[in-house]
Amino acid sequence: MKSKKANKKAGEIVIEYEEDRRNYFRMDLPSDKPVVIKVEGRQLKALDLSAGGAAALGPPLPQEKPLKAILVLPGAQEPIPMILSSLGQLREGVVRLRFDKIRERDQERIHQFVLDLQKEEMARKRKAQALAQQKKRI
Repeated sequence: MKSKKANKKAGEIVIEYEEDRRNYFRMDLPSDKPVVIKVEGRQLKALDLSAGGAAALGPPLPQEKPLKAILVLPGAQEPIPMILSSLGQLREGVVRLRFDKIRERDQERIHQFVLDLQKEEMARKRKAQALAQQKKRI
């Protein structure tokens, strides 16, 4: 939560905050686990992913219009069909996407993929910390 500034006349404090509407854990994607999203004949590379949406490299897409898409997880046998919406650009060349209509089992596949990435990252960090501790002892 970010505080803004105190209103001296009324003696009130105005608190400004950004509401996080995400319902799922979001994870930045490592380069060795590329996730591709095919939308409107374009192939986008996802930068981060959750079971509810993604940020991807690509040109602006029509906003708030249902778009047919296919998401491909690395190593997955079956692509994930869905209807998504563009929420605009996060920054130049990066579009925000919301997954609007997706089968529950496919949404769970994405969620499990994200959780597996998180576990891998935590294991890498623990290993790096253990190596750093060993070097300090030497």
